[in-house]
Amino acid sequence: MRPVRSTPLLRILEDAVLAGRSKGESHLARLLPQMEAPGVLVVDFQGIEVLTTSYFFAALWPFWTRENAVGPSIFPLVANAGSEIKEEISFAMRHRKMATWGGRFDGADFECDEWLGVVDEGLDRALKEAVRGRGLNAVELSQLDGAKPTAWNNRLASAHRQRLLWREQSGRRNTYYAPWKLSLIHISEPTRQAEI
Repeated sequence: MRPVRSTPLLRILEDAVLAGRSKGESHLARLLPQMEAPGVLVVDFQGIEVLTTSYFFAALWPFWTRENAVGPSIFPLVANAGSEIKEEISFAMRHRKMATWGGRFDGADFECDEWLGVVDEGLDRALKEAVRGRGLNAVELSQLDGAKPTAWNNRLASAHRQRLLWREQSGRRNTYYAPWKLSLIHISEPTRQAEI
């Protein structure tokens, strides 16, 4: 079982106004240690008053782009953000044609409220199932709506690359989960792909 880690931005940065690219670039050094360990990471906006898109891309975007040898290594969740901050994150995510999970974090548990940004049509059904705690796979989803398993496999793989779904590989079968459910279910270490 893996605990959900958190990054309380106000405590780490000691600044409630996260505005401007230059400030974002200077804050990035303080945030980099938070990106070292792979897994689920709650980015806690409690107490943050202002966030601009330029700051977001300079300092926080690396949480959504960090990868290791097997793909995405950090699965960030946005927590305790005010409506204006959520709007700014949604704008940034839409700009990159992506989405991220938003919700509340009490220091131990993440409770999902919504996703911020844009989700491909058709994937929303799978994400709602993932929020309920179900493991998802392409074959089961194809039986629900008649789409081919290959189409679902591509959608789920895309959601994994966006950090919306955690992927567990077992042989040729991939099962996907909402990232914060990792503390509630057993997930094995990602399997390294053989080098060709």
